[in-house]
Amino acid sequence: MNKKNKKNFNFNKNNNEPNERLDKANYIKKWMYKHKYYVNCGDFAMQKAQNFTQKEIFLIIKVYCNYRLQFQDKDKTTCMNNVANLCGISFNSIKRIRREYNIDYDSEESVKSTKDKEKDKYIQNKHQIDEFYKDPIKKFIDERNTKGWPTTCKHIQDFLDEIFELKVHRSTISRALNELGFAYRKINLYEQTMFRKDLIIQTNQYCLKITELMKDDRYQIVYLDESYLYKNHSSNKSWKLKELPSNFKKPSGKGPRLVIIGAITEEGWIKNSVQYWESNASDDFHKNFNKNNFYKYMQNILLPNLEQPSIIVMDNASYHRYHDPDHFNPRTANKDALRSFLEQHQVKLEEKMTRKDLLTLTYEIWDPPNNLLENLACEIGYDYCNLGHLLLYLPPYRPQLNPIELVWAKMKYIVGCNSSYKMKDIKDKLLPQAITQIDASFCKSVCDNAKKCIKQVLDDLKKTFLQENQKESEHEYSDILYSESSEENDSL
Repeated sequence: MNKKNKKNFNFNKNNNEPNERLDKANYIKKWMYKHKYYVNCGDFAMQKAQNFTQKEIFLIIKVYCNYRLQFQDKDKTTCMNNVANLCGISFNSIKRIRREYNIDYDSEESVKSTKDKEKDKYIQNKHQIDEFYKDPIKKFIDERNTKGWPTTCKHIQDFLDEIFELKVHRSTISRALNELGFAYRKINLYEQTMFRKDLIIQTNQYCLKITELMKDDRYQIVYLDESYLYKNHSSNKSWKLKELPSNFKKPSGKGPRLVIIGAITEEGWIKNSVQYWESNASDDFHKNFNKNNFYKYMQNILLPNLEQPSIIVMDNASYHRYHDPDHFNPRTANKDALRSFLEQHQVKLEEKMTRKDLLTLTYEIWDPPNNLLENLACEIGYDYCNLGHLLLYLPPYRPQLNPIELVWAKMKYIVGCNSSYKMKDIKDKLLPQAITQIDASFCKSVCDNAKKCIKQVLDDLKKTFLQENQKESEHEYSDILYSESSEENDSL
C-alpha cells in the first residue's frame, strides 16, 4: 500500500487535521464515506473508553470490521493500532470492545455480547421498515378492523416477530404507519357509512333529483327536522384564571328534555312551524313522535302555512311515512296469512312450501302501500296553492345535506350561553329568543352550504363517470387496434 492511501486512515499528530474529538468524529465519517461505508449513526464526540455510548461503540465496530475487510493482509495488532489512531482512542479500548462484543471481522456484521443483547434487541432494522413488509402490515390491520379488534403497535410488533421473525421497535412501526397514511385515532363508526356503495347510490340519486326540482321556479325548498334540548344544557367553555382550578358550578345530570320540531326555507322559519313540548320518553326523543302525531302536525300546522308550492325535505324516520294500517304487510305476516293472501289472488301453491318460498311469490304480486302523507300534501297543496306539494326523503346518514341541522346547533349554542338551568326559563324566554335570533340571512347561508355539498357530490359523480368512460374508450381503442393488426397478419 502506498503512502497516498496511508494518509486516508492514519491520524497522527503531525497531520494538518485538528485534534478536537468532534472533528475527529467528522473525519471518521468522511473517511468511511470515501470508502463507501455508509453508517447512519449521527454526529458525536469520542470520549473515554469507559463512557462510550451504544452509537459510538457501534461506529467503532463498523470502522474496525470494514478496515479488516479492506486490508486483509495486515495482522490484528496493526489493524487495531490504525483504527485506534483513526478514532482518537487508545489501543486498549479497541481491544476491550473487540473482546467484549466477540467481533467477527470476516463479515460486516458483528455478534453482540449476551450482556447487551436485550439492551440493543432492536438494533437490526432500527431506523426503517423495508417495503416488503408494508403490504402484510396493511392486510393485518384491515383484517383486525373488519373483525372489530383494535390494533396497536404492540400487535403489529408481535405479528412481524411471529410471521417474519423480524424485531422492530414500536417507534419505527409508528413512523412507518404514518408514512403509509394510517392514524391512531378514536374509532368513528359514522365514517364507515361514507363508503357504503348502497348509500353512495342513494346520495347520488337524491342530489340529481333535487337539482332538477330546484330548476323549477314554481317550488320552494322546505327543510323539516326534529331536535331536542335538555334542561341542564349549557356551553362547555367559559373564562377562568389559568392558575386556579375551575369554580364553574353546574347541576349534575342532563335533566328533563324538550322536544322541538320546525321547518325552514331560504327566507327563514315557516310561520308557526316551530313547536316544542316537554318529553315523556327517557331514552330516545324519537319515541315522542309517532305516525299519528306527525300526520296531525303536517295536516294542521305545516301544510296550511305554506304560501306557495313546496318540496318538503325530511329524513327517513319511520313516522315520516304514514301507510294505510289496513294494507297487507308481508314482512310481518306469518305462513298462514301468506297462504291465504296467495289463495285470494288465485296462485297455485304446493303443500310443502316454506315461508321464504311464499314470500317470494307474494312480492311478485304484492303492491306496496301508498304514503298517505304524500296524498295529504298533494291535496292541501291544491287547496291552498293550486299546485300539490312534494315530499323528498334524504339519504341515510347524510345530515350535511339538511341545513336545518346547523340551525339546531346555533339554537342550542344561544340557549347554552344564557342557561339558568330552569325549564320554565327555557320554554318561556330562552328558546323563543334563540328562535327569533335565527333570521333569514342565517337560513340563507346554511341553505347555500347544503347546495355546495350537493354540488360536491355531483362533481365527484361526474369525475367517476368520466374515468369509467375513459377506461371503456381505451379498451375499445385497444380492441380496434388488435383487430386491425390481426387483419393485416391474415392478409400477409
